Amino acid sequence: MNNALKIFAALVLSTALEFPALAQTGDDSLFVTQVSQKAISGLLNLQKTDGPLYNGEMHYPHPKFKNGGHASFINSSYTKGTIVYDGLTYKNMSVMYDLIRDQLLLLNADSSGGIVVQPEHVERFSLHNHNFINFKPGTVPKNIAPGYYDLLYEGRITLLAKRVKKVTENVTQYIEKEVEQTVSYYLLKDSVYTRIKGKQDIVTLLNATQKENQDYIKANKLDFNGNREEAFLRLVSFHDSLKQ
Repeated sequence: MNNALKIFAALVLSTALEFPALAQTGDDSLFVTQVSQKAISGLLNLQKTDGPLYNGEMHYPHPKFKNGGHASFINSSYTKGTIVYDGLTYKNMSVMYDLIRDQLLLLNADSSGGIVVQPEHVERFSLHNHNFINFKPGTVPKNIAPGYYDLLYEGRITLLAKRVKKVTENVTQYIEKEVEQTVSYYLLKDSVYTRIKGKQDIVTLLNATQKENQDYIKANKLDFNGNREEAFLRLVSFHDSLKQ
């Protein structure tokens, strides 16, 4: 069953529940007509508003992973988020971000599963208080691969995070699958993205305020080993606040 039929079936079911009294009268033809007309109306309204978002393929769930691991960003539950799709903003959508397949998922109308939002139409999306931007093939800046990136900071310079989860297998008596997450960081300065791995990389790139940066790192005890993301974010924000 394709997505449109699934959505229509869900609308038929929900509509039928709205007419219990009519169903009890025994007039089957009138009941079917009323339900069909209301369901069709609902489907047409959906197509006029959120319909394009539901044109993607069905998402196939991942197998269970060891130790409660999951494929998604933050957690494996759908949460309310916003999607900018072909220039239109859709708010309060039930979404999830699959980090293994780099796919933005939208909960189906009947809540039976997820639909992969077509990435070529997505400009950006947000969930869990994080904003993601989409670099599409053919428009990707140098040193950046296509895909979704977490926009951590945007000012005179920009800080991005690329979050990826990979599946590893451990073969004993059974095949156990685990999920490992990696995060790569990129700094946009002077129209060029550069990958940064640690303190030395970012300090070198922000050399215009080197003394101030070193004083700030020391005073605030920034930990580039234990909490790189927070350290990167705080230093970039501080650097951007200085007059240059």
